[in-house]
Amino acid sequence: RLVLAVTITLISAAQYYSSWNNYNEAIKCLAAIPKYRIQATELAKSEGLLKKDKKADRGKSKEELKEEEENIIRGVIANKMDIRGGYAKPDWKDILWVQLVFLPVTSVRFVHFYARWVWRFYILREEYTEEDKLYLLRKQMGISQGQFDMLEEEEVEDMMEQELWKPELYKVYKAEKEEEMRIKMAQSGRYKQYRRYMKNHGSDRMTFDDS
Repeated sequence: RLVLAVTITLISAAQYYSSWNNYNEAIKCLAAIPKYRIQATELAKSEGLLKKDKKADRGKSKEELKEEEENIIRGVIANKMDIRGGYAKPDWKDILWVQLVFLPVTSVRFVHFYARWVWRFYILREEYTEEDKLYLLRKQMGISQGQFDMLEEEEVEDMMEQELWKPELYKVYKAEKEEEMRIKMAQSGRYKQYRRYMKNHGSDRMTFDDS
């Protein structure tokens, strides 16, 4: 039991550390994007966070001042941006130890959800609500709620307009997307072959590959 407890504790600690690392990397990447950096800088200035204090800044190097400004901008982005999915701000409820403690409650909720689903849609034959359709769409895609939250709103709206929560429609949509990706990869591979050929043989010769 002790070994199991230690193992779970180590996994939970690693999980929490990894979550914070991913979150900080997301903030760092967003701070490097001009659109978000400009907005965060303007907001920081309006709130007086970037106000220069000559007395306080005396004796600090340019690198230190730059690092302070960077931390302020990242702080603004962290407070204002709604980061979801795998790069969201860590939540203690996602830690393995906590999930195991609340497993009985989670199991009861799981059973209740599906019993209610069967009652509503298989027995009473109710119509799906917007929330129900989003749930079915996510299940069709086979992704987690966090991954689904990371999708662009326009993409989700487009899939909803195509009624892709319906299995038969999503199956066709998925096949079309896979075919598009296959063609794209084939064209990309052929383009790389062409670039290698031109690099090795120069531009004085040209052949046509009909394969």
